[in-house]
Order: sequence, then C-alpha cells, then structure tokens
Amino acid sequence: MAVARGQFLAYAERTDPYGAIMVYDLAALRKKRTMITNEVASDKYIALDFADSGKQIIGVGGPPEYNLIYWWWEKTRILGAAKVGQEVRHVRVCPKDANRVAVCGPSIVRVFRLEDSQLRPEPKGGAKVNEYFDFVAMAWVNELRMLLGTSQGQIIIWEDGSLIADVLDPAATLSLHAMKLFRKQDAAIAIDNILVHSNGFICTGGAGTLKNFEIAADGGYIFHKDMKILIEDKTLEYGILDEQQILDMTLSPAGDVVAVATDKRQIFSAKLKELKRTKEDYYKMKPLFYFLHYNRVHCVDICVRKPLIVTCAADRTIRIWNFFNRDCEIWKKFPEEPHSVAIHPNGFYLLSGFTDKLKMMHILHDDIKTVRDVPIRGCREVKFAQGGHLFAAANGAIIQIYTTIQFDNTMNLKGHTSRIRCILWSHDDTRIFSSSQDGSLFEWDLLHGEIIHEVTLRGSIFISLAAAPDGETVYGITSDGTLKEITNGTFSRDIKSPLGVLTSVNLSHAGHCLIFGTTEGKLLTLAFPLLTELSRLGISLSNYYHYHQ
Repeated sequence: MAVARGQFLAYAERTDPYGAIMVYDLAALRKKRTMITNEVASDKYIALDFADSGKQIIGVGGPPEYNLIYWWWEKTRILGAAKVGQEVRHVRVCPKDANRVAVCGPSIVRVFRLEDSQLRPEPKGGAKVNEYFDFVAMAWVNELRMLLGTSQGQIIIWEDGSLIADVLDPAATLSLHAMKLFRKQDAAIAIDNILVHSNGFICTGGAGTLKNFEIAADGGYIFHKDMKILIEDKTLEYGILDEQQILDMTLSPAGDVVAVATDKRQIFSAKLKELKRTKEDYYKMKPLFYFLHYNRVHCVDICVRKPLIVTCAADRTIRIWNFFNRDCEIWKKFPEEPHSVAIHPNGFYLLSGFTDKLKMMHILHDDIKTVRDVPIRGCREVKFAQGGHLFAAANGAIIQIYTTIQFDNTMNLKGHTSRIRCILWSHDDTRIFSSSQDGSLFEWDLLHGEIIHEVTLRGSIFISLAAAPDGETVYGITSDGTLKEITNGTFSRDIKSPLGVLTSVNLSHAGHCLIFGTTEGKLLTLAFPLLTELSRLGISLSNYYHYHQ
C-alpha cells in the first residue's frame, strides 16, 4: 500500500493471472483507476511507492522475476519496466528526481533510471553488497544519498553507489569478515522502518521505541533521543501496558508530526519540536485518538439511559464508549481475561464474568472499581433485567437469577443439558429466553420458574437472540447464519441473507427494525414487523446496508 500526499491511496490485489493496483481518491472515497498488465509476470505486487508529485507509481511484482512496473496512473500508461531477477522487499522513488527508483532486499541495493520508456540500471546504482547484508528498510535523503536498515540492526549510508558507513557504529568496517563476526553475536533489533525529516531521520529501535538522529556538521548523523510508547494511566490498577511493536510510520505534510501504527491496533504521534523541549532521556509518544481493542471482542452491551456501550475483549480490558462523542471514556486492564460484560440500565454499574468469579463494578469518573463478587466461575453470559432490579447469569447449564441490590439468589432455572450460550429478558421482565450448546431454546416463566415453550435444532445452535415487543415472538440466529422466527414455541419461518452470513441480531428500542451483524463486517437492518417476503434490497449512502420490504 502507498499514499500520495494524503490525496490518493494505492493498494495491490492478488488476482489471476496478473496482479492489480487500485488507486483511490481519499477525498471523494471512490476508486480512480485499476491497473493490470502482463509485464508484471506475477499474480501479485509485493511493494508500491508513489512519486513525490503523486502522478506516478512504481510497483514490484512477485517471484520469480520481481519485475518493476512504473505507471503514469492517471492515464493508466506504463512509463517503463525492468526485471530485477532476485528478491526485492522495498521500492522507493527519489523525491528529488522522479526518474530514479531504488530497490533493496537480501544482498541487493540497486538504482534504476527512467530513460526512453525503459527503466535502466544506473552504472553506479548497484552497490557491491556481500551476501550477509539483509536490507529490510530504505529511505532517500537526497538524490545522492539513501539510508538502508538491515535485519542485523544496522543503518547503512548509501552514497553515490557505495555503502560508506553504519550510522550506529561509524567506526565499524562493512567488510565481509566483519559481517561474519556480527552474525555470531546475539540477535540484533531489525531496523525495519526509516523516516527522513528535515533535521535528520527516525528509525525503529525495538518494541515500542523510535530513535531520532540529527544531521551532524560533518554530514553524518548523531543520536538525539528515544521516543517510546509507554502508556501510564490512572485507570490502570495493575500497571502499564506492554511495549508495542511498531509496524509503520509516516510524517505529516508539514513535516512536524510523526505518526506510528502498532501491532495492537493503536496509533501514536510525536511532535518533533517537543523532542528538544523535554528534559527527560526519552520522549513519551501520545495516542492520536482513543485506545482500541487489539484482540477478539468477547461481549458488547448497550446502556438504556445513557449513550454508553461497554465491551470486553481477549486483550484483558473492559472499555466504556460514548457513541455520541465517539470516544472511549474509560478503560481498564485486568490481570485476567474478562469473558462477559453487562451494563446496568442507569449506566453506573456493570457486571463482568472472570475465570474465578462474577464481579459487580462501579463505573467512576476515571476508574472501574470492583464492589462485589458473586461466586460463579467462568460466567460467559450475564444480562441485567430491563428495569435493572435483577440480573441473570449463566453458571454452566444453569441460569441463576439475582437481585441487584442485595445479591440474593432468588431462582435457579434448570433444564438445559449443555453450557448456556444466550440469555435474553422479555420487555416486561416476566420471562427469559435462553439457548445452549445442545441446540435448545427455552422460554421461561419467572413467576413460577418453569419452561413455557421449548424448541430444539438438529446439527446447529442459536448464537444470538432478539425478542419482539409482543413477548410471543423471538428471533434467533443459528450457527449456519440463518434467521429463524419462533412464535409461541413454533418455528414460523427461516430467512437467509443475500448480503452475508448472519452472526448476531438485536431489535431497536423503538421496535421499528431488526439489526444484524455478518461475518463480512456488514451491518444490516430489516424493517420491523416483518412481512411475508423480502421484495427488494437497497443500500444507503452512508455505507450501511438496509433491507426494504
């Protein structure tokens, strides 16, 4: 993927028989061009880069030939092509001269020039590189100098066709003998990202660390300061988050802010002017926006009286989101993984199931504090009643009903023969719908603790439930993605979605539409109440998908 001055985005798709490059207009959010050619001789591109003007784009095809294709993408015309013939990891267009492109990879650094509709290797562009150099990053400084990062932890200066120095160890020789000695030492930190700015350059320096170098008077580089991702927050009762691996970084158009993306799906930034102002040995990078989950989300619940959503995930965090402000208001990391979560209708309390117990927590201004424990181990499904005075928790194959204030266990619902999968309260809190891993779905009368209706699936289970306001109809999503309508314990009809396999269902509070999630990440809405047939399908301008009847 490559971006041109924040205006255009290009990415490569693997297609048969030849790979394709797609260019999108970021302002209009629409595709501008699709470029395919047999000259790439591969079903994929492995690296892309825009010229500084944004009008040209260079791509490197896959093995075995690793062909270079230089496009004038606005006219879908090939400006030049060349065969590299050995593995290439990166390609870069010289910002000062768009007719020069460079490639690097294991034991290779080569510069090509566009002449007479061909990419020709420059006589001085192929530096003599021994087999032990493994280049994993590169960046142009000017038309005569490049910086190259290696998997052995070196930053090599390429200048006018020669490798002249290692920035991290200027006195070291780049001879074959020295490289052999180096490889016998402990594993080094790979320099897999290099970003050039007006006063020097920034490179990766280990987990969660960037190193800033400034230009010295003699034209070399001197180390200035580390920039680290260290998240210290008052809401973290159990310490700080681990350092994160930096996957990519970029410079703002003004050249004063660096943004980095990490393996935990976070984006951090650093202002270069602040590096000199700080008196610490390192600069603490700041999150560009609220923190996101970086692992599988186990459970989501919505507050009735406040614009809040609570989530828990395999990253051992619980996060409370404000969907009006589109912000994460509070989050907390725990020493163990939360399996389930439910928020009280008033938005001041939540329940979360852990391996050892179910915990009632108080939502404070800047913290989530445990106030009561319930002896239920491994609770993976918990729901507050619509009025908030009761809650139901799954304890294996049993549903236990508790009072929210006194925590009295008022009722145990026994009937399922396998682990409870879903719990759903009726709108008047007099009934509960539940499904389990054995494919059964029960409707319970809470006045007597008895099963009113029962249905069972063969070879499938209910993975999500939604109840109609009349209290007689329930909608369930099965593990094969089918929507089933059940009225008074009888299957009414099945509905298959043409827009993907359904995974979850819910009914809006107003009772006007059913909302679905799919395996493709789409959000679908179906007008409620349902008619007998789906007559036509429409798609909204806001990229949400809607069924119309």
